[in-house]
Amino acid sequence: MNINELSAIIEETRDCGTVHVLAFDRQHDLSWEESIIEKSKEIPFFSWNSIWFYRKNKKGIAEQPVSIDEVRDKKLFKEITDSASAVAILSQLLHKDMAYGSEIMPLEEARNLASGFISLFDATSNYYSNSTWHQHESGGNIRAWAPLTEATFDSGIIVVDNHKIGIAWFEDED
Repeated sequence: MNINELSAIIEETRDCGTVHVLAFDRQHDLSWEESIIEKSKEIPFFSWNSIWFYRKNKKGIAEQPVSIDEVRDKKLFKEITDSASAVAILSQLLHKDMAYGSEIMPLEEARNLASGFISLFDATSNYYSNSTWHQHESGGNIRAWAPLTEATFDSGIIVVDNHKIGIAWFEDED
């Protein structure tokens, strides 16, 4: 299955919140963060600068874009240690909504979609998320996150390999 087919299935089956699923070639002369910013200039529905990385004031209202240096300095992304952990996190984001924990799709279906997304990238990939998770036998729960969108809840996975970058990101409201 290619990214377009997988993206269409994920967008159809995760029928709540906002879903962003895409993959694109990585520019080798840029960092992965800078590659995403450059790519966002070509994609009308996805703007790294306008959708993500807004600094919020004390009332939680987005004020201005955060610079790429600030993203790195604040460590908004946590590196995920391995592909199995990335699949587990992505599975939970597909399985249940972040606001109420309501089931969106069966866990097995979510795992299959998550595995399909991760399998599109090299085995040497690096994985990032804005959240930390408490893993347990029945899945996992989001423990903490650094909000990157104006949504009440947002989280996802960024996959970076030697040739491509993939993003599966979700926004939910309560």
